[in-house]
Order: sequence, then C-alpha cells, then structure tokens
Amino acid sequence: MIRDAAFLRLLAAEVLLYAIALALLHWQNWGPKDVIWSLWATSLLTGYLTLIVGSIGSAVNVAVAARQKPDFSWQQALPLLADGIVIMAVMIAFFSVHFGLFHLVHAVFLNEFFPLIQWPDPEPHMVEQALAYLQTCLQEYSLFLLICLLSHLPALLQGMRGTPGGMLIRPYATVIKLHLMILGIGFATAAGLDATALIVFLGVYFLPLGRMLQLLRGTPDMETKR
Repeated sequence: MIRDAAFLRLLAAEVLLYAIALALLHWQNWGPKDVIWSLWATSLLTGYLTLIVGSIGSAVNVAVAARQKPDFSWQQALPLLADGIVIMAVMIAFFSVHFGLFHLVHAVFLNEFFPLIQWPDPEPHMVEQALAYLQTCLQEYSLFLLICLLSHLPALLQGMRGTPGGMLIRPYATVIKLHLMILGIGFATAAGLDATALIVFLGVYFLPLGRMLQLLRGTPDMETKR
C-alpha cells in the first residue's frame, strides 16, 4: 500500500509534467523538429548527469562506510577521495567515447532531416557541430529541457545509491527509448501525423506506462520509474 501511494504521487507529478509539456508546445507553436532536438539534448544531458551524480553517490557511500569503521582517520579518506576522482575521470572519458560519439553522429543525421542549423560550405568539424546543436537547444528549448530533465529526477536521485555498473547501464537503457521515440516521431511526421505523434510519444516519454500496468494488475513491486 505504501509503495502504491508513493507511485501514485510520482504518477501525479509525471502527468503534470506531461500536461505542462503539451501546453508549452502549443503555446510556442512547436512541432516535431523542436521535440526531436529537445529529446536529443535531454538524452545527452541526462546521460552525463547520471554518470556524475552516480559517481558522487558512490564516493559518498564509500566515505560513509569508511567513516563507520572504528579505526577510521581522515588521512585514510584522502586516498579514497583521490581514487574516486580518478575513477570518475576515467569513466567520463570512456563514456564520452561511446555515448558522446553516438549523439554526435546522430545529431549530424538529425540535422539533415530536421534542420536546426544551416551550415556553410565547407561544414565545420563534427564535434563543433554537435556543440553548436547543444548550445542552440539550450537557448531555444531551455524550459522544455527543464521539464524533460525533471521527469528523470527520481532516477537521478536513485542513481546516487547505485553501483558503478548501473551508472553506465542506465544511460544506455534510457537512450534506446529516447531514440526509438525520435525515429517514431520522424516516421509519423513523414506520414502527416505530427500532432498525434507528439501527443502519443510524449505520453510514452513522461508517463510510467509499465508501472501503471503493474498497478492495474495489482503487482506489488512498484519501484521508482526509470
């Protein structure tokens, strides 16, 4: 019952974010291109936030565990801190090669079908293009990005209690969902179903549909969304 109540509070917050997102799209007269680029930027930002927040959470957990030992001294904490910084730097570098490169290439293709920036000939380097896309998204869609990021807040907070392996897995699991949605919106747009596609796919994005089915079926396991 407690888990159900917590889930219902989470569901109410997600429904509110979904309604605000639709209202914002209507108010700004945004279409599929604006949503697709917002999802791309959200995917990139959420991935790095998950890694950074998870690394901080892991370091805090290690420090708390060490602090509880009877023979603890602050001299012992310094090596732990240094190790945590090194591990975090290595993970971010490794993560950037795969996760960042995927978004970089994806952005180049997105700009061909949903132009965000018209590049002169010759075009700048791909990294420069990706940074320009991200900057433009932050400038043009800042409020919508904030709404999308707020929907990931429970998962980010949960990530502070996660393991290093989970920190790397969660962004990839999320990015699969996001980029399938981008493809779905793109195909629906080509079929002339812009408004319907945005309502449906944003509902999939914001609403915890899997957990809602669990609630309707009476499944007791109601973990935090995403």
